[in-house]
Amino acid sequence: MHHRKEVWQLAWPLMLSNLALPIFGLVDTAVLGHLDSPHYLGAVAIGSNLIMFLFWGFGFLRMGTTGVTAQFFGRSDPLKVLATLAQSILAGVIISFFLITIQHIYFDAGLSFMSASDQVSIFAREYLNIRIYSAPAILTTYAFIGWFIGQQNTRIPLVIFIVTNAINIIFDLVFVIGLGWGVKGAALASLIAEYSGLLIAIYFSKQYFRKIKSL
Repeated sequence: MHHRKEVWQLAWPLMLSNLALPIFGLVDTAVLGHLDSPHYLGAVAIGSNLIMFLFWGFGFLRMGTTGVTAQFFGRSDPLKVLATLAQSILAGVIISFFLITIQHIYFDAGLSFMSASDQVSIFAREYLNIRIYSAPAILTTYAFIGWFIGQQNTRIPLVIFIVTNAINIIFDLVFVIGLGWGVKGAALASLIAEYSGLLIAIYFSKQYFRKIKSL
């Protein structure tokens, strides 16, 4: 019974934090649904699905980091735990720049597959052209989250999830409803929230860096 409780305490924050990326798209869709043109709603629905599909394809950065980190953490080898994070971050950055480089190929194929109308495609591209630059933040945050989980810390990923979604909601309301920026505003809100999540991850990781420095 004790082991089940321990597993549940580790699992429930992780399950909630896994919802972060799809909720970003849902929030954008919900806010834009209050605008007068259905083209905005269709564009963000398509754009968020394409972005989610693209980034989830690199979820191995999180799970791979978790497994390797857990091994070194169990062996009480802090330097290799830190090296694992560095390698995962480097991989995330390299993949991010590759995705940014090939973005137009992916967007063209995705929009063609979705059979979006011309007007929806225009707005979807506007959304995607901004959201793609969140790739370094999202993939690097994947590495951090996997690293935290590998050290049996699932609370920090949950904090990242809660704060980034709160920031996304606030900026969505400001940019879309307050300033009337439409699809561009929704994309910028998500972009700011995703880089905020990365900054939060870096902040919490400093505790571990100080621990390494004191050895």
